[in-house]
Amino acid sequence: MVDETQAKVARAVEELEAEGVPVTSRAVRERAGVRMSVAAEAARAWNERQQAVDVPEVPDVVVTRMEGIWREAVQQARAELSAEREGLRQQAQAAHEEVEAYRAEVHSLEVTRDQQAAQLREFQEEAAREREGEQKLLEELRRRADRAEAKAEAVTDERDRLLAERDSLRKEHDSLRGEHERFLAESARKNQSGPNTAKDA
Repeated sequence: MVDETQAKVARAVEELEAEGVPVTSRAVRERAGVRMSVAAEAARAWNERQQAVDVPEVPDVVVTRMEGIWREAVQQARAELSAEREGLRQQAQAAHEEVEAYRAEVHSLEVTRDQQAAQLREFQEEAAREREGEQKLLEELRRRADRAEAKAEAVTDERDRLLAERDSLRKEHDSLRGEHERFLAESARKNQSGPNTAKDA
């Protein structure tokens, strides 16, 4: 049973190493299906063996190649960073210009609003002055109408008085004319009776 467990553990370690997966106690336990203590011992032993391996120095050609790769990677990263910075700068510039355009538009709208408000106040004041003038004119017309009505009443009264006086004068004239006619008639009778009386005598 122990040999079978050790075989599972050894096979799991080999598979993990071949796959390039870190050989840890958790990885060994999950791959071999053994207890954590067994998996931990196997992982510890594998790490100790790896540390005991004599690793040779990196050849110069590899170092040179790695330096070239690293240099290209740095240059590409810098170029990408520069391009990204330029893109961000352009975006920021465009955003700034857009904000300035919005500010100018808002300022223009505020100026237009203030101008319209001033015009509205002027219209209101002018309308108030016109209403005041119309009110004064209406009051003056009412006063004139009252005076004209009073004058009309006075003229009517004077007309009625003159008409009454005319009627009185007409009656007086008719009365005087009647007396005059009676006087003339009486005088005529006297003149006619006078000669006849003398002839008889």
